Amino acid sequence: YIINPAVSGMEDSYQVRTTIRNQWVGVADAPRTTILSVYGSKNENVSLGGVVFNDETGPTSRIGGNVSYTYSFSVAKSINMSFALSGGFTQYKLTKKGLNIQHQNDPYMQEGDVVRSLPDATFGLNLSGKNWYIGAAVPQLLSANLNLLDENFSNIYEDENEGSLTRHIYVLGSYGYTFNPFWTIEPSLLVKTVEGSPLQLDLGVKGVYNNNLWAGMNYRNNGELAALLGYNIKERYIIGYSYDMMSELGASHEFMLGIKFNNTTSSN
Repeated sequence: YIINPAVSGMEDSYQVRTTIRNQWVGVADAPRTTILSVYGSKNENVSLGGVVFNDETGPTSRIGGNVSYTYSFSVAKSINMSFALSGGFTQYKLTKKGLNIQHQNDPYMQEGDVVRSLPDATFGLNLSGKNWYIGAAVPQLLSANLNLLDENFSNIYEDENEGSLTRHIYVLGSYGYTFNPFWTIEPSLLVKTVEGSPLQLDLGVKGVYNNNLWAGMNYRNNGELAALLGYNIKERYIIGYSYDMMSELGASHEFMLGIKFNNTTSSN
Protein backbone atom coordinates (compact mmCIF):
# COMPACT_ATOMS: atom_id res chain seq x y z
CA TYR A 1 0.00 0.00 0.00
CA ILE A 2 2.89 2.39 0.71
CA ILE A 3 4.23 1.79 -2.80
CA ASN A 4 0.88 1.67 -4.60
CA PRO A 5 -2.33 2.80 -2.84
CA ALA A 6 -4.44 0.99 -5.48
CA VAL A 7 -3.69 -2.38 -3.84
CA SER A 8 -6.16 -1.42 -1.10
CA GLY A 9 -8.83 -2.43 -3.62
CA MET A 10 -7.91 -6.08 -2.99
CA GLU A 11 -8.74 -5.88 0.73
CA ASP A 12 -12.06 -6.98 2.23
CA SER A 13 -11.27 -5.58 5.69
CA TYR A 14 -9.40 -2.69 7.28
CA GLN A 15 -5.90 -3.14 8.60
CA VAL A 16 -3.34 -1.06 10.46
CA ARG A 17 0.37 -1.58 9.84
CA THR A 18 3.48 0.02 11.23
CA THR A 19 6.98 -0.38 9.84
CA ILE A 20 10.31 0.61 11.38
CA ARG A 21 13.42 0.41 9.21
CA ASN A 22 17.02 1.06 10.32
CA GLN A 23 19.31 1.06 7.29
CA TRP A 24 23.07 0.38 7.24
CA VAL A 25 23.38 -0.21 10.97
CA GLY A 26 26.70 1.09 12.27
CA VAL A 27 27.00 3.87 9.68
CA ALA A 28 26.73 7.38 11.12
CA ASP A 29 23.62 9.31 10.06
CA ALA A 30 22.23 6.31 8.14
CA PRO A 31 18.57 6.40 7.02
CA ARG A 32 15.84 5.62 9.56
CA THR A 33 12.21 5.32 8.52
CA THR A 34 8.96 4.92 10.47
CA ILE A 35 5.60 4.42 8.73
CA LEU A 36 2.04 3.98 10.00
CA SER A 37 -0.72 3.10 7.53
CA VAL A 38 -4.46 2.36 7.74
CA TYR A 39 -6.38 1.09 4.71
CA GLY A 40 -9.19 -1.18 3.61
CA SER A 41 -12.56 -1.42 1.84
CA LYS A 42 -15.47 0.90 2.64
CA ASN A 43 -17.81 -0.99 0.33
CA GLU A 44 -17.68 -3.23 -2.74
CA ASN A 45 -16.20 -0.52 -4.97
CA VAL A 46 -14.53 2.01 -2.69
CA SER A 47 -11.46 1.67 -0.48
CA LEU A 48 -9.99 4.34 1.78
CA GLY A 49 -6.64 4.68 3.49
CA GLY A 50 -4.01 6.95 4.94
CA VAL A 51 -0.32 7.10 5.82
CA VAL A 52 1.89 9.09 8.18
CA PHE A 53 5.66 8.76 7.98
CA ASN A 54 8.99 10.07 9.25
CA ASP A 55 12.22 9.60 7.32
CA GLU A 56 15.61 10.80 8.57
CA THR A 57 19.02 10.69 6.90
CA GLY A 58 21.79 12.69 8.52
CA PRO A 59 20.81 16.38 8.73
CA THR A 60 17.84 15.93 6.38
CA SER A 61 14.38 14.64 7.27
CA ARG A 62 10.90 14.23 5.81
CA ILE A 63 7.70 14.01 7.78
CA GLY A 64 4.23 13.94 6.32
CA GLY A 65 1.02 12.16 5.60
CA ASN A 66 -1.59 11.52 2.94
CA VAL A 67 -5.02 10.00 2.43
CA SER A 68 -6.12 7.85 -0.50
CA TYR A 69 -9.30 7.03 -2.40
CA THR A 70 -9.49 3.84 -4.48
CA TYR A 71 -12.26 2.82 -6.86
CA SER A 72 -12.48 -0.82 -7.98
CA PHE A 73 -14.62 -2.57 -10.58
CA SER A 74 -14.79 -5.91 -12.34
CA VAL A 75 -13.31 -6.13 -15.85
CA ALA A 76 -13.80 -9.89 -16.32
CA LYS A 77 -14.77 -12.91 -14.30
CA SER A 78 -12.63 -12.94 -11.12
CA ILE A 79 -10.51 -10.00 -12.38
CA ASN A 80 -10.73 -6.53 -10.84
CA MET A 81 -9.25 -3.20 -11.81
CA SER A 82 -8.52 -0.49 -9.22
CA PHE A 83 -7.58 3.17 -9.63
CA ALA A 84 -6.29 5.22 -6.71
CA LEU A 85 -5.36 8.80 -5.99
CA SER A 86 -3.69 9.88 -2.77
CA GLY A 87 -2.87 13.40 -1.65
CA GLY A 88 -1.27 15.08 1.31
CA PHE A 89 1.64 17.18 2.51
CA THR A 90 5.31 16.55 3.17
CA GLN A 91 7.64 18.70 5.27
CA TYR A 92 11.31 18.66 4.30
CA LYS A 93 13.86 19.85 6.82
CA LEU A 94 17.60 20.52 6.72
CA THR A 95 19.13 20.89 10.19
CA LYS A 96 22.14 23.22 9.94
CA LYS A 97 23.47 22.71 13.47
CA GLY A 98 26.55 20.52 13.45
CA LEU A 99 27.09 20.63 9.69
CA ASN A 100 30.72 20.65 8.63
CA ILE A 101 30.82 23.06 5.70
CA GLN A 102 33.73 24.57 3.78
CA HIS A 103 32.64 28.21 4.06
CA GLN A 104 31.46 28.88 7.59
CA ASN A 105 30.38 32.44 6.69
CA ASP A 106 28.11 31.36 3.83
CA PRO A 107 24.99 33.58 4.20
CA TYR A 108 22.78 30.60 3.47
CA MET A 109 24.05 28.93 6.65
CA GLN A 110 23.58 31.92 8.94
CA GLU A 111 19.85 31.64 9.41
CA GLY A 112 17.84 28.86 11.05
CA ASP A 113 17.04 25.41 9.71
CA VAL A 114 15.66 25.11 6.18
CA VAL A 115 12.03 23.93 6.28
CA ARG A 116 9.78 23.42 3.28
CA SER A 117 6.16 22.16 3.38
CA LEU A 118 4.77 20.98 0.06
CA PRO A 119 1.60 19.31 -1.25
CA ASP A 120 2.04 16.06 -3.12
CA ALA A 121 0.02 13.31 -4.76
CA THR A 122 0.35 9.71 -6.00
CA PHE A 123 -1.61 7.99 -8.75
CA GLY A 124 -1.89 4.20 -8.79
CA LEU A 125 -3.62 1.44 -10.70
CA ASN A 126 -3.84 -2.27 -10.00
CA LEU A 127 -5.15 -5.34 -11.82
CA SER A 128 -5.82 -8.38 -9.64
CA GLY A 129 -7.17 -11.92 -9.78
CA LYS A 130 -7.73 -14.72 -7.30
CA ASN A 131 -4.04 -15.29 -6.54
CA TRP A 132 -2.15 -12.56 -8.43
CA TYR A 133 -1.89 -8.82 -8.97
CA ILE A 134 0.12 -6.38 -11.07
CA GLY A 135 0.05 -2.62 -10.80
CA ALA A 136 1.90 0.66 -11.19
CA ALA A 137 2.15 3.93 -9.27
CA VAL A 138 3.52 7.41 -9.91
CA PRO A 139 4.53 9.18 -6.66
CA GLN A 140 5.58 12.85 -6.46
CA LEU A 141 2.96 13.47 -9.12
CA LEU A 142 2.90 17.25 -8.61
CA SER A 143 6.68 17.68 -9.04
CA ALA A 144 6.65 20.41 -6.40
CA ASN A 145 9.73 22.64 -6.13
CA LEU A 146 11.61 22.70 -2.83
CA ASN A 147 13.12 26.15 -3.57
CA LEU A 148 16.40 25.22 -1.93
CA LEU A 149 18.58 27.29 -4.27
CA ASP A 150 19.29 30.89 -3.35
CA GLU A 151 18.98 33.60 -6.01
CA ASN A 152 22.65 33.51 -7.01
CA PHE A 153 22.52 29.80 -7.80
CA SER A 154 19.05 29.77 -9.34
CA ASN A 155 20.21 32.31 -11.94
CA ILE A 156 22.82 29.80 -13.16
CA TYR A 157 20.22 27.23 -14.19
CA GLU A 158 18.09 27.80 -17.27
CA ASP A 159 15.61 25.10 -16.25
CA GLU A 160 12.93 26.68 -14.07
CA ASN A 161 12.13 23.22 -12.68
CA GLU A 162 15.61 22.80 -11.21
CA GLY A 163 15.17 21.65 -7.62
CA SER A 164 11.74 20.10 -8.20
CA LEU A 165 10.81 16.66 -6.94
CA THR A 166 11.00 14.17 -9.80
CA ARG A 167 8.19 11.78 -10.58
CA HIS A 168 8.99 8.12 -10.02
CA ILE A 169 7.42 5.08 -11.63
CA TYR A 170 6.89 1.91 -9.59
CA VAL A 171 5.69 -1.42 -10.96
CA LEU A 172 4.67 -4.03 -8.36
CA GLY A 173 3.30 -7.53 -8.86
CA SER A 174 2.98 -10.94 -7.24
CA TYR A 175 1.63 -14.42 -7.96
CA GLY A 176 0.74 -17.10 -5.41
CA TYR A 177 0.92 -20.75 -6.44
CA THR A 178 -0.62 -23.29 -4.03
CA PHE A 179 0.73 -26.77 -4.71
CA ASN A 180 -0.74 -28.63 -1.72
CA PRO A 181 -3.16 -27.87 1.17
CA PHE A 182 -0.36 -26.43 3.29
CA TRP A 183 2.20 -24.69 1.07
CA THR A 184 2.05 -21.66 -1.22
CA ILE A 185 4.96 -20.18 -3.17
CA GLU A 186 4.71 -16.50 -3.97
CA PRO A 187 7.21 -14.88 -6.37
CA SER A 188 7.13 -11.08 -6.56
CA LEU A 189 8.51 -8.24 -8.66
CA LEU A 190 9.20 -4.57 -7.87
CA VAL A 191 10.62 -2.17 -10.47
CA LYS A 192 11.58 1.42 -9.60
CA THR A 193 12.66 3.99 -12.15
CA VAL A 194 13.33 7.73 -12.01
CA GLU A 195 15.10 10.09 -14.40
CA GLY A 196 18.80 10.42 -13.71
CA SER A 197 19.14 7.18 -11.75
CA PRO A 198 19.61 3.56 -12.85
CA LEU A 199 16.60 1.26 -12.86
CA GLN A 200 16.19 -0.74 -9.65
CA LEU A 201 14.81 -4.27 -9.84
CA ASP A 202 13.75 -6.36 -6.84
CA LEU A 203 12.98 -10.05 -7.31
CA GLY A 204 11.49 -11.94 -4.38
CA VAL A 205 10.14 -15.34 -3.50
CA LYS A 206 8.19 -16.25 -0.39
CA GLY A 207 7.01 -19.59 0.94
CA VAL A 208 3.84 -19.59 3.06
CA TYR A 209 2.92 -22.52 5.32
CA ASN A 210 -0.71 -23.06 6.33
CA ASN A 211 -1.49 -19.35 5.66
CA ASN A 212 0.34 -18.49 8.88
CA LEU A 213 4.12 -18.75 8.70
CA TRP A 214 6.17 -17.33 5.84
CA ALA A 215 9.83 -17.03 4.93
CA GLY A 216 11.57 -15.85 1.81
CA MET A 217 14.40 -14.05 0.04
CA ASN A 218 14.63 -10.85 -1.97
CA TYR A 219 17.35 -9.99 -4.51
CA ARG A 220 18.08 -6.49 -5.80
CA ASN A 221 19.96 -5.90 -9.06
CA ASN A 222 22.70 -3.96 -7.23
CA GLY A 223 23.72 -7.22 -5.55
CA GLU A 224 21.89 -6.75 -2.24
CA LEU A 225 20.07 -9.69 -0.68
CA ALA A 226 17.40 -9.72 2.03
CA ALA A 227 15.85 -12.49 4.15
CA LEU A 228 12.18 -12.29 5.19
CA LEU A 229 10.32 -13.93 8.05
CA GLY A 230 6.77 -13.43 9.32
CA TYR A 231 3.83 -14.94 11.14
CA ASN A 232 0.03 -14.47 11.14
CA ILE A 233 -1.60 -14.92 14.54
CA LYS A 234 -5.22 -16.12 14.36
CA GLU A 235 -5.54 -14.40 10.93
CA ARG A 236 -5.74 -11.09 12.77
CA TYR A 237 -2.27 -10.07 13.96
CA ILE A 238 0.78 -9.89 11.69
CA ILE A 239 4.43 -9.66 12.61
CA GLY A 240 7.30 -9.53 10.14
CA TYR A 241 11.04 -8.97 9.95
CA SER A 242 13.54 -8.50 7.14
CA TYR A 243 17.32 -8.52 7.24
CA ASP A 244 19.16 -6.87 4.36
CA MET A 245 22.65 -8.15 3.74
CA MET A 246 25.33 -8.09 1.05
CA SER A 247 25.48 -4.27 1.09
CA GLU A 248 28.87 -2.56 1.12
CA LEU A 249 27.50 -0.08 3.68
CA GLY A 250 26.30 -2.70 6.16
CA ALA A 251 23.20 -4.63 7.14
CA SER A 252 19.68 -3.20 7.52
CA HIS A 253 16.82 -4.27 9.78
CA GLU A 254 13.10 -3.77 9.21
CA PHE A 255 10.24 -4.67 11.58
CA MET A 256 6.53 -4.76 10.73
CA LEU A 257 3.47 -5.12 12.97
CA GLY A 258 -0.12 -5.24 11.76
CA ILE A 259 -3.68 -5.92 12.84
CA LYS A 260 -6.79 -6.64 10.75
CA PHE A 261 -10.32 -5.54 11.65
CA ASN A 262 -13.51 -7.19 10.43
CA ASN A 263 -15.29 -4.96 7.95
CA THR A 264 -18.71 -4.08 9.35
CA THR A 265 -19.49 -1.40 6.72
CA SER A 266 -19.06 -3.38 3.50
CA SER A 267 -22.76 -3.03 2.71
CA ASN A 268 -22.86 0.76 3.22
